[in-house]
Amino acid sequence: MYDCISWINRNYKNPDVVHSKKYLDFGRGFYITTFENQAKKWAVRKGMRQEKAAIVNVYELSEEWDDFNVLSFEKENEKWLDFVCACRKGQPLNKEYDIIIGNVADDDVFKTVDMYFRGLWDKEKVLGELRYYKMNNQICIVNQETLNRLITLKEHMRWKTMVDKKQLEEVYKQNLENDIINAISEMKEIDLRKAFDIYYSSKLAEQISNDSYGIENMDAKYLAEDLIENESELFE
Repeated sequence: MYDCISWINRNYKNPDVVHSKKYLDFGRGFYITTFENQAKKWAVRKGMRQEKAAIVNVYELSEEWDDFNVLSFEKENEKWLDFVCACRKGQPLNKEYDIIIGNVADDDVFKTVDMYFRGLWDKEKVLGELRYYKMNNQICIVNQETLNRLITLKEHMRWKTMVDKKQLEEVYKQNLENDIINAISEMKEIDLRKAFDIYYSSKLAEQISNDSYGIENMDAKYLAEDLIENESELFE
């Protein structure tokens, strides 16, 4: 057994893969890390967005993995890059595995990967840039049966997130834009790369950036539907 950490705030005693978002680095699954500071950072960000306490859960992870199909990217940046981009497009490559281990695309890394995802940088340039980042790890447990067999709750921690209003608004805006892009991708059945380009070419993106008319306070799915209806030329 060794300790791993998650930042979920629902069903922490009996975690599940059902509530996971689809377009993540390794697809849908239950994500944990061995880096405490990384988990705390994500928990604080989530708490800021929801205006709730930040929550971190420590689990004991069994090391008896012989019966499971494990995919590890710990030393394979190129294969990791291809896999992450495919999963962020919604391709269910993770379904072939029970456990996936690899680096995490945090803010700085994601910006670099996104340049490749959007076709602005080639793979060689991105891999060259990635060598300069110190990346933390993440473990994705893909299915519920594996999750039930491998982890046990050890500690549940929560604390208040103290942030100023401006910082909170910036975090909320960033997450809102991500949710809008995900919604466009699902509603129009297009990959995230195309949804990303469409959103940042829209008047809506400009309005949210400028805090026009309080639009940034509206629901992401409503805004995605509004963009699809009123800026239909972007999808031609």
